[in-house]
Amino acid sequence: MEKNLADVFTDVKKDVTTYLDLRLKLLKLETYEKTGKIAAVMSFVFVILFIVFFAVLFLFLGLGYHLGNLLDNQALGMTLIGSIYLLILIIAILFRKSFMSKIFSLFIAELTADDDGKEQA
Repeated sequence: MEKNLADVFTDVKKDVTTYLDLRLKLLKLETYEKTGKIAAVMSFVFVILFIVFFAVLFLFLGLGYHLGNLLDNQALGMTLIGSIYLLILIIAILFRKSFMSKIFSLFIAELTADDDGKEQA
């Protein structure tokens, strides 16, 4: 009977070790998957921001030249556009905490969400 009990404990120990090893591998794979998703999203956002940056830049340059032609002073037109950029910068600085907290909340929600859209416990 003792040999059977020792065999049972050995088998249980082996099963628990195998289970823990598999759980660790699963955790690593899930981490790789989440990291890959984050890298893909960040790359996509970077490309979109890059395109938007140049689109806004050229739109404001065109608006600056247009205002310069209307006012018969190119420097004044560009100064007005620069002032708009400064106003946008001030607004962004004033609302940075609420903006950052929203982005952070979305980021954490994405990290903790299952593929089915349910939150993990």
